[in-house]
Amino acid sequence: RKAAAALSSLSNKNTDEDDTKTSSKIKNIDPDALASAISRLEISSGVKGGAEPSEAEKRFNEKRRNEREAREARGRVKVDVGDVGLLVQELDLSKTKAKELLQAYEGNAVRAMRSFVTAAV
Repeated sequence: RKAAAALSSLSNKNTDEDDTKTSSKIKNIDPDALASAISRLEISSGVKGGAEPSEAEKRFNEKRRNEREAREARGRVKVDVGDVGLLVQELDLSKTKAKELLQAYEGNAVRAMRSFVTAAV
């Protein structure tokens, strides 16, 4: 019963049981909800927190750690105020979106503008 409750707490937006859509179901699972469900399953089954994680859990944790580090690294990139103004004026973006775009491209305004224009086409 506890396992069913933990699994049902995952927000799976796709309810279609078609096998061709299984991979898209896996991509739409919220990683935080999955981690919470796994921890509840471990608690209900009596597994201690010090137990060795499985290979799948190790890969999952490594992927989450890499994603978090990438987000943090983007936040540390210093961008020039003039470049933010250029993107706001030329691409009709808000200041925060322009800053995020520049941070994603390490402050390079030309690369940021090219990627924005290419993605929009």
